[in-house]
Amino acid sequence: MGACPKPDSPPTSNDGGTTNSADAGDQEECHSSTDWAIVNSSELSGKIGDDLHYLLTRLDGRGGGVTQETAGDNTIAFVPGDPNNGWAVGHSGEVVRIQRKSNGNADATLSSFDLSTGELASVAPVDANQVWIAGKDSQNGGASIFVTDNGGQNWTASTTTAITFPSDNRTDTASDRINALVAAADGLHVLAVGRLGYGTALILRTADGGKNWASDTLDTLALPADSQLESVTFADMQTGYASGYHGTILKTVDGGEHWSKLSPNVSGSIHAIRCKDSQNCIAVGDSNVLLKTIDGGANWTSIHPPSGKSIDWAALFIADQEVWIGGSDATIAHSADFGANWITQTVGRARKESGQCVTFTLSAQVRSIVMLDAHYGWAVCANSSSNTGAVLRKF
Repeated sequence: MGACPKPDSPPTSNDGGTTNSADAGDQEECHSSTDWAIVNSSELSGKIGDDLHYLLTRLDGRGGGVTQETAGDNTIAFVPGDPNNGWAVGHSGEVVRIQRKSNGNADATLSSFDLSTGELASVAPVDANQVWIAGKDSQNGGASIFVTDNGGQNWTASTTTAITFPSDNRTDTASDRINALVAAADGLHVLAVGRLGYGTALILRTADGGKNWASDTLDTLALPADSQLESVTFADMQTGYASGYHGTILKTVDGGEHWSKLSPNVSGSIHAIRCKDSQNCIAVGDSNVLLKTIDGGANWTSIHPPSGKSIDWAALFIADQEVWIGGSDATIAHSADFGANWITQTVGRARKESGQCVTFTLSAQVRSIVMLDAHYGWAVCANSSSNTGAVLRKF
């Protein structure tokens, strides 16, 4: 698998490139002091545009654009090295393409995707044309890995758990999940992690662009009966890490063909793991679990959390020494020294109400963070009791 891309600086515009035309006047008069601005959220219905009811809406600039929506909580990713082309997937099978224009504005276009009406959990663009998606499969059942080679005009299911592991041998295919996937720059090597049924950890991989898939249920590792893998990352083509339930962290040094179980000495779920190279990685999870290794996973140390309260961390992005983490209560924190010190970043949106500037906040969990440089990035939030998702922008 390819190493994690280094963020590039995005083109700029007077308003950061993503301000709704309806919001521009208020933003000029009422500036937010928050580090992350809420692009939109149903929790702020009537305060920053239309009732969202979904995750992603109106990523356009003052020049107008296409309004599209996705339902609920999953992830956003950009083409490696290209801050102008991104993708987001949602909780009800929506796939949205984000394209920044030459003037810095951005359009969000709903892709023609009818293979799933269920949860799409991960997206991995290789270039402007080839994009991989993982999630539930409404046609074949189970969970599938989907791919397009023409920028989202057509999609196919490259592999599905319901076919690889037939339902005549088990009765719980509806509970299959593919939670995360990574795709190498060659577009041939793709690896995904998840679960079969109610708790058999699963890894799927291809080395020929999806023509053939190998599967591994990790039986030799003696994982707990209700295991599930939630995150996967590769530091280079050979060295990768995966994490999930019950404090599970796995490592491969041969491109995913074989895996070993590491010992982070925690019992809760580890929702995300990322690395700056093959030796230095950070993992995050429930109840303030923040772990770091500097020796390729042989030893793990706890990182002092950035907040005085207990946070369920779910999002993680690393670029060299810079680290961003996100979790419950719309909490985002940043470290400039690979986790030694943290600064909690504020999330909100300033709007003029009855002539007064009021900053609105969120309660949702941050599920995914993508930074395009040290100061500009995107994050997406899960649905909660008070909203059905939110998109955040740092600029």
